Amino acid sequence: MGMQVTFTDVDEMAAKSAGEYAKRYGFRNFVCQGLDFRDAPADLRVPLLLASDVLYEPRLIQPMVQFIHRVLLPGGVCLIGDADRISARPFRHEVFEAGLQLDATPTRVSEPGGTRTNGTIYRITRPD
Repeated sequence: MGMQVTFTDVDEMAAKSAGEYAKRYGFRNFVCQGLDFRDAPADLRVPLLLASDVLYEPRLIQPMVQFIHRVLLPGGVCLIGDADRISARPFRHEVFEAGLQLDATPTRVSEPGGTRTNGTIYRITRPD
């Protein structure tokens, strides 16, 4: 029951680390693999993409939006968490230019006894 999850990162060890955390919390229906979104498999198509900490370099914004547009199935959803980096403004523009729909929800995360981090959750949808 549930969906098959694939943990990816350009650094395959980071993807494997995500899988170790998933196992620790009882999840079993997943695979881990290295993936560079700038050179993803041509047949990769998904209904749901979840990502965090991927908008940190302005030079990667356009390739990221192209990746989302190409792999997200019509009607699909992509959620990206970002710590309000400077590259977020061109990201929103590129999403619009690609014909994708975008909603942005401001958020704040706190560490117990620590600092608060402002951020945004982007919800990107590909029209049918």
